[in-house]
Amino acid sequence: ATIGPRAVIHTNWHHVLLLLPFINPHRDILWLHDLLPTTRRYARVMAAIAKRVSRIVCVSHAVARNVLALGVPESRVTVVHNGLPPTDPVDPPGEQPMLRLGIVGQIGPWKGHDDLLDALALILRNNMPVLLRIFGAGAPAYVESLKRRVAELNLVNQVEWCGFVHNQTDIFRRIDVCVVPSLVEEAFGMSALEANAFGRPVICSSRGGLPEIVDNGVTGLIVDPHRPDQLARAIETYVSRRDLVKAMGEAGRQRAQDEFSLARFGEQFVHVIEEVTG
Repeated sequence: ATIGPRAVIHTNWHHVLLLLPFINPHRDILWLHDLLPTTRRYARVMAAIAKRVSRIVCVSHAVARNVLALGVPESRVTVVHNGLPPTDPVDPPGEQPMLRLGIVGQIGPWKGHDDLLDALALILRNNMPVLLRIFGAGAPAYVESLKRRVAELNLVNQVEWCGFVHNQTDIFRRIDVCVVPSLVEEAFGMSALEANAFGRPVICSSRGGLPEIVDNGVTGLIVDPHRPDQLARAIETYVSRRDLVKAMGEAGRQRAQDEFSLARFGEQFVHVIEEVTG
């Protein structure tokens, strides 16, 4: 008798497209982490894939809406949010004179660094005590353009370039609030979830899956993209209400444990596999 895997989980839709003749609809699952352009071309691609795989598991409702907009039948679509393993404990945000903001991840135009700098300039007009720490790396030309912008806005003393830091615990113990001002549709928003897991509230844009991660007014604040003025007001809220930093940070940590644990993720994904394989 031929022995094979009970289920095959594909994490790359390009590979599924290449392997279509070999896909088994009673075994194969596409785990989708991407938001695709809603064009006829991609609609044809997803239609071909949906006919062959048993299920498309989306990492967020934002990805699921995207897939449905491309014409995939709802019966083939399931949402399983990503999960996080337990994080190392860090002290709650302190009472330092300056509110320590952090932006974490790749440095690129789509991440909203320019808007965050403009927001910081608005805040400092009111002499509010804020420090921004930038973690990550990016294209040297773009990083240099940001550094010039920092100088133009007279923010040199309020911005600290931290480079790439491998240990997440070292990142989040050095900030009070994490800012995710993404300008593009985020398939999930892992940086926001990681911040909450470490007990740090989040200010994020309303892009893609980010509003599924951040409970507005409970674990963080959500603003519109391309709106430095809204970013500034959100930051000012935390400057003037330091009690909210601790309260929302703790609420975020609890929600990350309750709703986005790795154990919950595993249970839900196993359930999908059992449905598919019978």
